[in-house]
Amino acid sequence: MSLRRSKLYQSIYDPSHTAIDVWKQCFDYINNKKDINIRDEENGGTILHALVENDDKFRSAVSIPAIYLVASSGLDLNVKDKEGNTCLHYVVRKKGAYRFMVALLRCGADPLIENSAGQTIEDILKTEMPDGWKEMIHWYNKFNPGLYHAVQGEKADKRLIERLLKSWCRTSVIRDGVELNLKDIIHKSRSDVKRILEEYADTNEFAIGMLSGKGFILKRWLDSGGETFAKVDLNTKDVSYQLSYKNYPEVPQPLLVAAWTMNDFEGVDVLMRLGADTSVLYTHENEDINPPKPAFFQLICGTPKPDDNIIQRIVLGSDMTARDLEGQTILFKAIETNQSDQFIQALFRYGADISQRDCNGRTVRDYAEYLKKTKYFHVIDHHVMQIVRNFDIESLEKLIFGGYDHIVDLTDEKGLNIMQAAMEKKTPPKELVDLLQKAKPLQEHMKKLVKAADYGSISKVKPLISRKLAASQDKCGRTVLHRAVLARSRDLVEFLIDNYPHIMDIQDNLGRTALHYMSLLMEGDCLADVMILKGASKSIKDAARRTPLDYQCDRCGKKTFLTLKQEIEGMDMNVYLARTNFEKNLRRSIRKGDMKKVSELIKGLQTSNGNINRFAKVLFDCLDYNQQDIVLFFIHAGMRTDVFKEYKSRVLSLTERAIELNSNNVVQLLMDIKEGKIQIKPKVPKPAMPDFTLYGLV
Repeated sequence: MSLRRSKLYQSIYDPSHTAIDVWKQCFDYINNKKDINIRDEENGGTILHALVENDDKFRSAVSIPAIYLVASSGLDLNVKDKEGNTCLHYVVRKKGAYRFMVALLRCGADPLIENSAGQTIEDILKTEMPDGWKEMIHWYNKFNPGLYHAVQGEKADKRLIERLLKSWCRTSVIRDGVELNLKDIIHKSRSDVKRILEEYADTNEFAIGMLSGKGFILKRWLDSGGETFAKVDLNTKDVSYQLSYKNYPEVPQPLLVAAWTMNDFEGVDVLMRLGADTSVLYTHENEDINPPKPAFFQLICGTPKPDDNIIQRIVLGSDMTARDLEGQTILFKAIETNQSDQFIQALFRYGADISQRDCNGRTVRDYAEYLKKTKYFHVIDHHVMQIVRNFDIESLEKLIFGGYDHIVDLTDEKGLNIMQAAMEKKTPPKELVDLLQKAKPLQEHMKKLVKAADYGSISKVKPLISRKLAASQDKCGRTVLHRAVLARSRDLVEFLIDNYPHIMDIQDNLGRTALHYMSLLMEGDCLADVMILKGASKSIKDAARRTPLDYQCDRCGKKTFLTLKQEIEGMDMNVYLARTNFEKNLRRSIRKGDMKKVSELIKGLQTSNGNINRFAKVLFDCLDYNQQDIVLFFIHAGMRTDVFKEYKSRVLSLTERAIELNSNNVVQLLMDIKEGKIQIKPKVPKPAMPDFTLYGLV
């Protein structure tokens, strides 16, 4: 048989044939069991030599599968043509063909083989320095010296081997025309290396199969009832991945992302059916540009975007409650990236919850308002209206007990309010009407329950709580159990887990359960074990993919432990600051001399366990705007006065600035404090205990 007369060869060299056309010819050639190692009778090259000559067809993620397909199908990658060059010797001279080179190295091409001129590919890159050589050597170094050489010898570098395996290098290669399992050449004393190879073997073969575009074959296999790849790590990541040389960081890329980058719907479908994790944190960009977020968020946040059918398939099989590091769900990102109303509506159908809040306590509607994208109000409000019109009591309860605060105030495009909309076509169930009528009172009652829990007292919580109310959440996403742990009240925690165990796995705005809180705030307490025995999950991950066990000091380290603790204890304050746009509104109120607004903001801060001293420098703003009464208010509220500010290269204390501006009342108070005539003690806020009314509905 002549290679040059084959349809495959003609397709490779036909300028009108795309990489997909060539892939189809390669697949047919291999599937028909034709000689993969056939040589060109004129130049002695293999199929890969021919592909290298037409490398410009195979430079993108979408076009590279043809190379993986041929390179992993039994072809000897180290064959030299009549000029004494392997395909690697040619490809390193091709500017921009780094994906081609990586495919060959992963599949077993030997980078240390010399050509007839005595050159390895590294020699060519460093001595000839062909156009684009820096990019090529950058990628070459990730795979040097290749897994075949790395595993040999008594002193084989285990870390290097593991890195190559995590870069999806095959553990079986073709050497001198014969298939060789690399574990057969490992030194007899290195059983540890053998174990690593065995651990990664099936996973890497699966990964190479996906990169080869064989997803449709795997799909047929699954459809016919074939094995479910029990030994394959479906969430494997390529640690060598980098979107491009220089401009992007090296970040581990999940196989699912690699599949959608190739626009391989069948491959994506196989991974989704097998249960690949779409919520693993991932970004291909610098974190300050595109922070890590659940991988499926990158379908709309990252570039390039795959086909719509791939986006739909992945989103359909993803967890709509998954959050990024700011506590935002896919709904937030859809609005942030200006997705269509149809896409938002699809997310609702897939289970997206508009009552979920981010780390700043904002619902998705609040976030749309913050971004000045009020055009999304109608699709969000329409969703609430449809819940009511469909008499969906369960979903309505979820909104109410989730603290969603735009229900009874809604009107539709006809001007109908929520109750009128419910009665528009037929008489709604009494339970639905009761829910709507009591939505606001219920949410006020939820606030009272939270305040009672902050006392850590069973006697204050017990008259207020019911099964449904126990699962209600505040603006931080916390239940009464979260609040009990925050209060370090063992008695209340024990009471709640005994009587309301269904709330143990409810997560706050950053995905943390009460068990996460226990690991930080009641470290070592046996109640954590009791919670686990009663069914609390120790495997639930927060927004940063940490389990409750990962919160333990001996697991995360003292620095991280203290940071996490500070984040949890300061969450009420941070939510309050964000929701009120505190600093901006405080400075504006000072400028206007609006004592009522200033007092309201400070009271809210203290009620949220906020530290007033964090904003002590506004004292200078008060002086500069001649608002002495507000300065006096701040000082009596416990604000520190040992602060300084620079004015035109002069650093002044608060007292010096007050003297300079003739703010005599302030100067007098500061002197009285200094001389001990007046004692100012910081006011530690305690939760106010209002009168309670338990609504019969719950």
